[in-house]
Amino acid sequence: MSLSGECIGWISDIFGDCVSTPAEQVGFFFGLLSTVIWMYAQFPQIVMNFKRKSVDGLSFSFIILLNVGDTCNLVGVIINGGLITQIITAIWFLIVDLSCLLQYIWYNWIKAHCRKTEYADVIDEKGVNCDMKNNHFQPPSMIPMLMAVASSSNPYEPPQLYGSILGWISAVSYMSSRMPQIITNFQRKRTEGLSIQFFWSAVAGNTTYALSIFLKDCSWEYIWSQFPWMMGSAGILVFDFIVLVQFLVYRKNSQIEDKTATTEGSVRLKPYIADQLY
Repeated sequence: MSLSGECIGWISDIFGDCVSTPAEQVGFFFGLLSTVIWMYAQFPQIVMNFKRKSVDGLSFSFIILLNVGDTCNLVGVIINGGLITQIITAIWFLIVDLSCLLQYIWYNWIKAHCRKTEYADVIDEKGVNCDMKNNHFQPPSMIPMLMAVASSSNPYEPPQLYGSILGWISAVSYMSSRMPQIITNFQRKRTEGLSIQFFWSAVAGNTTYALSIFLKDCSWEYIWSQFPWMMGSAGILVFDFIVLVQFLVYRKNSQIEDKTATTEGSVRLKPYIADQLY
């Protein structure tokens, strides 16, 4: 492992970050691990939506807040001089969350409207139950593993001030986004339609991200400059755990709902097939 001055050479060359002490090295690898986790985290929910051809059980309010947070986070980290790898990761998160938004629009609005037009009972040609009532889309909010590396020790003086403001908007958006999903789960008394893998990934990603910040530099100046992003990650862990508890509490209700939906789909399909035959 070559060194460039006091910094590890390959890390400095590839990532543009000066890492030298053992604590900084551990923090750096926690940061990489967090990025990898977040790269994977959203896929279980996207795949589940695609397989189910539905976004029921997810909160639309969260998608909007999530995309607002992603946008502010991306712009903020650019203004505050973030590393190129952080910017690329932020762009990736925004693309994934926009994909979730497009899924919501397609399954809950466009496709639902087409099905209702074709058949009054909102059953498509394959007999799939397409009742879109109470459909909500909320991929659990994922907090991008981004640290705005400010060139000034005071993140609340221009130009870092603008990046910090966007960082706080992002943090508030992410933290607020959890509540619609928690309320939706409580009202429905089930978590059917949600991916538990995403929530576990969110907890792991946010935890490793927070650790990477503390291990990088424990000085007040650094923590203060990173505070909006810390609140946007570690600050929502309690909400993620609440959703995970809801998975355990409402697990039986979700299983019953799945069986009921399958049975109702079969019953509704029979008169439809009879109409087609006669």
